[in-house]
Amino acid sequence: MSKTKKTKTDYLRYVAAAILVVSLIASALLLLSYWEKQQGIFPLDDDADIGLNNTIRYNGKEYVLRDDVETLLILGLDKFSENVDDGSYNNDRQADFIMLFVIDKEKGSTSAIHLNRDTMAQMDILGIGGQKVGTSTAQLALAHTYGSGKNDSCRNMSRAVSRVLGGVPIDHYISLTMDSAAIINDLVGGVTVEVLHDFSDVDPELVKGQTVTLHGEQALRYVRGRENVEEQSNVQRMERQRQYLTALREQIKLYMKNDPEFSAEMVLELSDHMVSNYAIDVMDDVAKELMKHNITQIHTIDGELKTGEAHMEFYPDDTAIRQLVVDLFYELK
Repeated sequence: MSKTKKTKTDYLRYVAAAILVVSLIASALLLLSYWEKQQGIFPLDDDADIGLNNTIRYNGKEYVLRDDVETLLILGLDKFSENVDDGSYNNDRQADFIMLFVIDKEKGSTSAIHLNRDTMAQMDILGIGGQKVGTSTAQLALAHTYGSGKNDSCRNMSRAVSRVLGGVPIDHYISLTMDSAAIINDLVGGVTVEVLHDFSDVDPELVKGQTVTLHGEQALRYVRGRENVEEQSNVQRMERQRQYLTALREQIKLYMKNDPEFSAEMVLELSDHMVSNYAIDVMDDVAKELMKHNITQIHTIDGELKTGEAHMEFYPDDTAIRQLVVDLFYELK
């Protein structure tokens, strides 16, 4: 055999081998995708365990589900935008802050449910193709880590929150990275609070009992920190978050009153740091509408806090959840 023919033969062998390898890889991926789909077949409108009954009987009375209530889930993630890896399917961004706004369109008022990130909840486990491949019971904050960190993670978080609340539907969601705290805080010129817990070891201005106007990263430090305070659980942090949000809302309302374009500017400034199923051009209208509403109450849920093997675990009281859902989503028949 000539040298030329031998070279051509070797070349053809290499090409054939390459094609075989590519075919094997493609087949493996197809099989994996098929397996995940078989493991995770569920309706497009999510799982059957999500959703409220139209009519219920509670404490001897008949109730009917209201159709003029809308929900918005706000998530505060534990990562800065610069540390977000969009190329990874599973992510390490937990939801440190979880609050569900319940919007009463008939009364023009809004209430909220502040959920403990340590709440033990059932959540979906997603495979690399986004399909559900199983369920797990873990801290609620971890539901966001299944998915790319974008809309799929927010939807997974929404399903987990819905299950905690007995099937409450989640209509909309907004997730925000940690950068957002300093951005929105400084857009309104800082937020003034009376310091609830002592952080003087990490910030000499944050002395318990002192009235301080928070600026920049100091706002994040106040609402997120739990080191060097009396209690290491999430309960005190949630208390500071509610305090801060109440003061922040008043500042936003003041700025919107003086500048009709402020809400649009706020949405634009935050756009690179958030994920939502709202269209960007709708969010300005949503912000304006919500600021017109009175916040009737920020609810918390009673329960039992335990020390788990690796983390704190919060077990919400089922009776308290049931009562809250009836109060916010139902009316007497």
